[in-house]
This record gives sequence, structure tokens and C-alpha cells, in this order.
Amino acid sequence: MKVTSGNIQKIYDKYNLIGVRAIHSLKVADLAAELARALGASPEKAWTAGALHDLQREIHPLLLLKYAEEHHLGINLDQRKSPLLLHGKVAADIVNKELGIKDEKILDAIRTHTCGEAGMEPLQAIVYAADFLESFSDSPTCQDIHDACLKDLSHGINLINQDSLAWMSSIGRDASRDFRKNLDYYAKY
Repeated sequence: MKVTSGNIQKIYDKYNLIGVRAIHSLKVADLAAELARALGASPEKAWTAGALHDLQREIHPLLLLKYAEEHHLGINLDQRKSPLLLHGKVAADIVNKELGIKDEKILDAIRTHTCGEAGMEPLQAIVYAADFLESFSDSPTCQDIHDACLKDLSHGINLINQDSLAWMSSIGRDASRDFRKNLDYYAKY
């Protein structure tokens, strides 16, 4: 199924993605498409991945864990302790199996948008950045990070990671191993 602005609401309705989360997802989609255009990536793929990245974000964490176990999605210790980290993996699996989207770049962008990963492909990095930029759009550093992403996406990811780490520290949240790998990789930029 091709996902468009014309049918996205039906998809959101089917998966109970409503209200603030649906608005967030559409804003991420638009921002991802904007970044993709500026960086020479596919705006259509970026929009699709952005629109679908949080398709399972509102699902109860224990249901995410159950789905991931039943569908053999590979669950690490951090995801067992905090199953909400699985929402990207579960969404990518559902987007593939139920919506018929087979493009691995789109699926990887959805799958890894929560913690990122070391050496992300451009589409993954774009959706990861767009999700952060939309989520923290009221942050005083947001515009600088947006501008950095447009100049050097890897440097922009490093700034996002530093900002995310500071935020996690401020609320007493530990960084997952996946995020730490991402953080370590992009620290050189």
C-alpha cells in the first residue's frame, strides 16, 4: 500500500493513532520530507517513514513486549526493562506485514527511530532527526540543531544525541545500550 496524505488518516484510525500522537507523526513526516529534499534523499520515503514511525507508540508496553516475543523481533535487556523502546520495531513489522511496505530503508527508519544506531543510513538519520526536532521544537537549541542537520547530518545527529543524553540525565533515565552505541559512533562528528 502506498501511504499518502490522502489515506494516512484511515491508517491512523485503523491503528488507533489519534490526537497529539497523530499530529506529531504528521509533523515528523513533513519535517523528514523537508530534510530529505535538502539532503538529496527521497522525500516520499522520508514522509512515509515519518508518518508511520509512531504507529504503535500508544500501545501498552506489555502488549508491545508480547507482540515482539510472538513475532521473534529480537528483544534485548533494555527493551525488556522498558518495552516502550520496542514501539519502532513493532511498528516496522506491522507496516511490513499489514500495510505491505517492503522497502527496507523505510522499515529500518521506522525500526530505529527511537534510539538510532551506529552508522545510520541517510533515511534512518533523517527520521531520527525529524522525530527529535519535532518532539523538542520548543527547545532553545532546536533551530541550531536543525541548521546543523542541513549542513552535516552526522554532526546534527551528534548534537541531537548530546541534547538527548542531557535530557535523559535531567529526568534520571538511563541511556539504553542501543542509544549508547549511537552516541559513541556519532561523537566523532
